Amino acid sequence: MNRAGRRFAVKRTVGLCPRDGGRPASGLMIELSSYGCRLSKLGNRDFAQGDEVTVNVTDETELTGFIRWTHDGLAGVGFKRALPAAELSQLLEVSRS
Repeated sequence: MNRAGRRFAVKRTVGLCPRDGGRPASGLMIELSSYGCRLSKLGNRDFAQGDEVTVNVTDETELTGFIRWTHDGLAGVGFKRALPAAELSQLLEVSRS
């Protein structure tokens, strides 16, 4: 499988909110790229491939996307729009501090 974009290791507690009004979850963002992120520590939450979600990174930053895969408390989220380089750089800075 060819993955789009370089992935960066991060460590940031985030909220994962289903767009259909379902119960939100808290997790740990462990990878970030312009096109998506990987989350861990989601517990036994039932997100399904294709679910539309919002990743709350900071009080000011929400990223919308879709669940691409889930497995044992992990999930991959593909963003609806690619992050511009400046926005990715800013998110990397706050997600590594």
